[in-house]
Amino acid sequence: MTIIVIWQESADEIIAIADSRFTSEQGVICDSAPKFSILNVVCYTDDGQDSFDRVCVNANLCIGFTGSATVALTTIAVAQAYLVSLTLPSEKPAPTIGDVADFIGRILKDNYRQFGSLWEDRASCKLILFGHLPSEDKLKAFHISSTKRQAVDVLVGELPLRAGTMFSFGSAAKHFKEQSETQIETGRFDPFGTLLEMLASESRNDVGGYLQVALASKTGVSLPHVLTPRPDLGEQIADISFLGKNVDEIGGVGQCGVGRDAFKILPT
Repeated sequence: MTIIVIWQESADEIIAIADSRFTSEQGVICDSAPKFSILNVVCYTDDGQDSFDRVCVNANLCIGFTGSATVALTTIAVAQAYLVSLTLPSEKPAPTIGDVADFIGRILKDNYRQFGSLWEDRASCKLILFGHLPSEDKLKAFHISSTKRQAVDVLVGELPLRAGTMFSFGSAAKHFKEQSETQIETGRFDPFGTLLEMLASESRNDVGGYLQVALASKTGVSLPHVLTPRPDLGEQIADISFLGKNVDEIGGVGQCGVGRDAFKILPT
């Protein structure tokens, strides 16, 4: 399981954060696991000659997950394969984020039937989809959740995001909410600080590793590296990491370096 927290920083930006721990019934599997992915939505429209070769939509959304990694990652991979090859008749409206959420929900339901049987009733999965598509004027976020009562079902709903309100998901969601409410009572709204304190305390086996950040605006989405200033080493020195690993450890792509953007996190 995991923890994902999402809130609307302003009318122009959504922020989501998560830990990076994967666990199983046997304990911790790893502490550098990605919980966020970027989905590219590409839609082609016809040119009047029965050929869909003109791009009318090319936008990115962000998706995060809690619960079964097998079910979630398979669903995200299948969704991405479909979403980059959409065809849209010229007289039809472009898809909304709600349309994409419903579509992913159908994939999740099918995957849950197949992979969820490996863990009987324990393979729960919740996906958080957010960002902006040109068919709408505002940023939106949706939750897509698998359930299993008498039969497999999937629930899809929009998150009513507004400034100063956040939503948490995962096995530690209740604990995070309680910690945050204590801070809010003192006039603080600091989801970053709350999660960093949880990670540092190692008080829960199901939450751990490192802080992950996902950002969405009307211009796109990003999964920035985390920049932590190191005043103990110098005024301009900082650690730049992704999933707890220095961005230089793996090396570049050909002659390209890695790590243009970073989200600044002050040490606690």
